[in-house]
Amino acid sequence: MTVSLESSTADIISEKLKMAIFGTWADKSDKRLRQYYNKLLKLERGNAITLADYTLSYRQYNPGLAETALATYGLYLVRFTQKVNKPFGDMTLDDLLGYLETLKKPDSDKWRETWNLFLVIITRFFKWFYYPNIPDGERPKPAVVAGLKKAKPKGGKRKKVFGPKDLWDEEDNEIFFK
Repeated sequence: MTVSLESSTADIISEKLKMAIFGTWADKSDKRLRQYYNKLLKLERGNAITLADYTLSYRQYNPGLAETALATYGLYLVRFTQKVNKPFGDMTLDDLLGYLETLKKPDSDKWRETWNLFLVIITRFFKWFYYPNIPDGERPKPAVVAGLKKAKPKGGKRKKVFGPKDLWDEEDNEIFFK
């Protein structure tokens, strides 16, 4: 039986991706993790391996991270990678801004939350990508993400969710704790 180098390499990459995403402790039936794994398999090889390495590193330094959070972060990065369609080392600030513009929805204000979450995820990723040997909290922002700004709430101010009338007084406490 002969094994081609190409299929052997694909198997090795597939195993690396499995280890990065599922580890030895994760629930392999978790739908989001499976989705992340399957999408990684379809990416360009270099970016897929980079995301697998990042996922392994992220797991190592964030041991209490929920599997769904890991999958969510990974899926954001996969969607971004698919849309930009370049190796990570070739991506520019303009590529990031172009992708962020696709998140805007004129009829809704919720895109701002997605924008800001993606900003955190992509900044953390590129800090690791350019400075993997520097401890997490000490990594500088690389130029590719240095010009990114958070999306501000509509009108420039954050709406207050709770007001003074929403707080309980003594009477409310007595009713609740009866």
